[in-house]
Amino acid sequence: MTVQLPPTGTPQPQVEAQDSWRAYLELLLRWWWLLLIAALLAGGVAALISYNQTPIYRTGAKLLINQASSSSSMNLVQDMTTSGRVAQTYAQWMSQRIVIERTLAQLGLPNDPGFIAQQIPLLTATPVGDSQIIQVIIEGPNRELLVAFARALPTVFAQWVQEVQTSRYAETKGSLVTRLDDLNRQIETTQNTINLLGEARDFQQQLEYNRLAEDLSRLRNNYNSLATTYETLLMTEAQSVDTIAVIEEAATPGAPVRPTPRRNIALALAVGAMIAGALIFLYELYTDRFRSSDEIRHILASPILGAINRIEKMTTHSNQALIAINEPRSLSVEAFRRLRTNLRFADVDSKLHTLAVTSANPNEGKSIITANLAVVMAQAGLKVILVDADLRKPKQHHIFELTRAPGLSDALINDTFDGLDLMLQPTAEPNLRVLSVGRKAPNPAELLGSQRMHDLLATLRDQADLVLLDTPPVLAVSDSQIIGTQVDASMIILDITQTTRRMALTAVEALDQVNARVIGIAINRVASRGRSYYYYNYYDTYEYYERDDDDDRPGGGRAQRAPGRGKRAWSLPWRRHTVARASQPPEQQAYAATRAQPE
Repeated sequence: MTVQLPPTGTPQPQVEAQDSWRAYLELLLRWWWLLLIAALLAGGVAALISYNQTPIYRTGAKLLINQASSSSSMNLVQDMTTSGRVAQTYAQWMSQRIVIERTLAQLGLPNDPGFIAQQIPLLTATPVGDSQIIQVIIEGPNRELLVAFARALPTVFAQWVQEVQTSRYAETKGSLVTRLDDLNRQIETTQNTINLLGEARDFQQQLEYNRLAEDLSRLRNNYNSLATTYETLLMTEAQSVDTIAVIEEAATPGAPVRPTPRRNIALALAVGAMIAGALIFLYELYTDRFRSSDEIRHILASPILGAINRIEKMTTHSNQALIAINEPRSLSVEAFRRLRTNLRFADVDSKLHTLAVTSANPNEGKSIITANLAVVMAQAGLKVILVDADLRKPKQHHIFELTRAPGLSDALINDTFDGLDLMLQPTAEPNLRVLSVGRKAPNPAELLGSQRMHDLLATLRDQADLVLLDTPPVLAVSDSQIIGTQVDASMIILDITQTTRRMALTAVEALDQVNARVIGIAINRVASRGRSYYYYNYYDTYEYYERDDDDDRPGGGRAQRAPGRGKRAWSLPWRRHTVARASQPPEQQAYAATRAQPE
């Protein structure tokens, strides 16, 4: 036989981050539907909310604060700094509730809190830099009311500021006015008394006249002095009040500032996709499953020799699982033929006589795959011996419907191998014989690791082109490691539906630690559609033509298609394959040719 091994020194498997563009592209292609659904759902919710919201309009005005001049301050820089601070103070005052209420009252509108919250939900005043300019922004649902309010607000605010600033002079002004009124009354009384004395006056009346004239002059002087003081106070009051001028009047707003449906929908689409992307990232980060064939090759540092699709009959350990015998022309058997071909051309420098088949965990289908692989190997014209080396849970005698004993354990216990030919049970395939497990053994690991096992493998090698060994799972017991050191190579069956990356990596490392060669990985239970499409062999689109024995007419063969397909199997252009019409598969012809080569 000329099945070859990979070179010695299997590279140490490593788990590395998949940060290449291909990994991200595969992730996008795998989850595009979830990203699309999340984005559309978020966009739909945003559209529903946006189109049902009350539109809010915005208008604004700019005011200039003219600070009262100060004769005591001649420093221009200090005046500008003070003006900036005053502008900040006024900006805070403008949003006071009393200003809003007075503005609404001037417009003849109610000023209750509910009306204000509904019609004037936002009023902000901010100074423009360090200048004396204040930017006023007002928002509300009613454009006409909004414009009227924005235009009345500066006037009302200026009046209110004037009241606040002039309140400090009110007491002094009141006192001066009271005194002026008293003096005015005294002047009038004195003047009336003088008028009553008339021109004809005696000595006493003249003295009284002179006294009254002096009092009147004194009262008038006091009145003039107080009037001058009052006028000076009024001038001082006028100079100390800041003035507010409108430099940009509020304009009627056009389109509402919110909601903005287009922007909200676009933002919701992006946010929905981002949230879905984050959830996908977390799921992929904490899901310890293989996502692609490239990931299997990279993590396990081993080639993929074949991929077996999900077959319902392969879930049972009976004769029905031998689809290579029961359905030799089935498309599913093409997976085993592909595996056979890949084993044949795994390496061109080494030859393979003994191959152990194992898995990381139980129930990964290794026994059924081993049985069908042995059948297709024998169908290629090779002399094959299948050894059931799983002394703990044997299955090959069930699959081939053979007797359990005598078998492997009996051969290992006997002193010689004289009766070995009787233990090798024939099957329906002439070139295939099976060495069943034999009687139960209390010490499986010791038997498999003994010199007798080594000698038995040497004897079987002389009697066959290929010896296949069905061994226990690597993570369950150490039997596969023991056998792996005695055979030319080991092949690991990987069930992508249940085996995690850590399990598979641990299994490969376990074999590598004992210097057991891992020729490659065979993937089992691959779905032809859905998440595992990238594992699938493309024979699901391959039309395998079979010719009836009694039909030699050109084109008389029947086209056998994949189950569940219609009359014509459609596929993507890059997944189409040439139709094979030969009665014997090409790899079988290759095996027949290589069998004649000397070893």
